[in-house]
Amino acid sequence: MPANTHQQRIITGLLALTVPAAGIFFGGPVLLAVLLLFCGLTLWEFYGLFWTQGHLRLRTAGLVCGGLLLWAAALRDPTWIILVLLLGFWTGGLAFLFRFRTRGEIPARDAMVFLFGLVYLPLTLHFPLLWNPMEIVLVLVAAMAGDTAAYYAGSLWGKKKIWPSVSPKKSWVGSIAGMAATVALTMLLGGAFGQAPLWAFALLGGVLNVAGQLGDFFESALKRGLGVKDSGTILPGHGGMLDRADSLLFIIPVYALARECAPLVILGNGFAPVLAPVVGS
Repeated sequence: MPANTHQQRIITGLLALTVPAAGIFFGGPVLLAVLLLFCGLTLWEFYGLFWTQGHLRLRTAGLVCGGLLLWAAALRDPTWIILVLLLGFWTGGLAFLFRFRTRGEIPARDAMVFLFGLVYLPLTLHFPLLWNPMEIVLVLVAAMAGDTAAYYAGSLWGKKKIWPSVSPKKSWVGSIAGMAATVALTMLLGGAFGQAPLWAFALLGGVLNVAGQLGDFFESALKRGLGVKDSGTILPGHGGMLDRADSLLFIIPVYALARECAPLVILGNGFAPVLAPVVGS
């Protein structure tokens, strides 16, 4: 990689970190605002992968439903989340129905893309609103450590590729380095802030890294199937928002499942400070 591109990548990454850091530090409405911004940008990019032109009304409806879904999560009432998801289903279903009625087409693909985007992004991103600050930090660290270590180790020593037909650049060396970095930093955070034994945090780090790598492969396959190199150009040296969030979007629900299945093992009293509800009851 050229030096100027490498520097651009580092500067962009450091600047981009300030936004989630502010959300974690201030919590409440600031965290909600950060998630709304992030969700809106990534959801717009996701729809743009499939709809390179047109479909402005569906894309806008997706942003509205996504924002409502995060707002419903801030209320901490699952009923509102279900209602917003049903609203998304009705929006996609009616768009299919009326387009079929007027044009004689069956654009079921559009309805499925619309609904898939809501599950892939806002529904996934609602979980951090229910977590405490150290949990959000742990998940972000797991995603960034795996991506960064895999990128640099793979660039330097990665010759044997894992799945070249899906992702030509991802190597076994990079994968192992990403796994090692994620496990090490998860154990470090667990040892500093948690009460479970270190082996539990090592296991958690390994599971989260596997999820992250699967998320990376998923987005690579998606772009390859659609003939797209990057999801966007908003982050110089990195590509689009979705290009940087692909592993995180798979890590978040896996961590959410892990904390529900084994809350005492994963959380402990060290993660006790809980964010206040974003929206007052």
